[in-house]
Amino acid sequence: MRVKLFVLILLLTIASKASAECYFAYDFSEPEQSVSGSVIYVLPKSLDFNQLNTIIEYSFDSESLDGQFDLMFGKAYMNLTGSVKNFPLFVDLKKVQFRFGIETLYHLQWFYSSYVEHDFLFNLCWEIDNPVAGVFGISIGETLKISDVFVLESTIKDICPALKVSYKKVFSNGVQVLAMIGSYDSIDFPIFGTVHYTLQGGYKVGPQFTLNLLTEFRICDQFTTTPYFNMFTIGMTGRYHF
Repeated sequence: MRVKLFVLILLLTIASKASAECYFAYDFSEPEQSVSGSVIYVLPKSLDFNQLNTIIEYSFDSESLDGQFDLMFGKAYMNLTGSVKNFPLFVDLKKVQFRFGIETLYHLQWFYSSYVEHDFLFNLCWEIDNPVAGVFGISIGETLKISDVFVLESTIKDICPALKVSYKKVFSNGVQVLAMIGSYDSIDFPIFGTVHYTLQGGYKVGPQFTLNLLTEFRICDQFTTTPYFNMFTIGMTGRYHF
């Protein structure tokens, strides 16, 4: 925690020396909202997911508050995730804006006949927004995992570091690019050491509709023992903005 506070204070100090404007803001008005439906295919077949899955998502985005809620369901299980980011602190340079805030997230993974897992994630996060270059984001924190195994009639608890780095760019012609590297994604929260690499491309086909193609692969034990490829995902998403 001391390291995180030191990094935050250091960034604010650098910004203050660069003739920046630093202020607190709580603007939740007129958020951009969207709903989407995704179909994803997972290789190889695993115990965690079916090969063919459906995900429904609702999200909103305002200046100070972002939220995302995902539901993935299969014949034997369900994944439910809800996250909220609050950005109360802003630093404006001439062409770049910094947002600093906190993120809270809850994830439920329920295999109907075997176990239930609860994940509680708490992050410090900041974003760097440049109209030309795009949006670069970092989230770092910890995840509390609580798993109930029905056969063992026991509860397992674990605390894992959490980290995600993201980049998003929306071009004037409607093309969108999103790249992420992290220890988790919106529906998968493994023990730390497993890394998700995600690349998504999209195109705005109408005033309120976007079509996206995504690919993701997962590597286990990347920072602990011997890394190995664990899962590959491809998918398609249709998103309606309102």
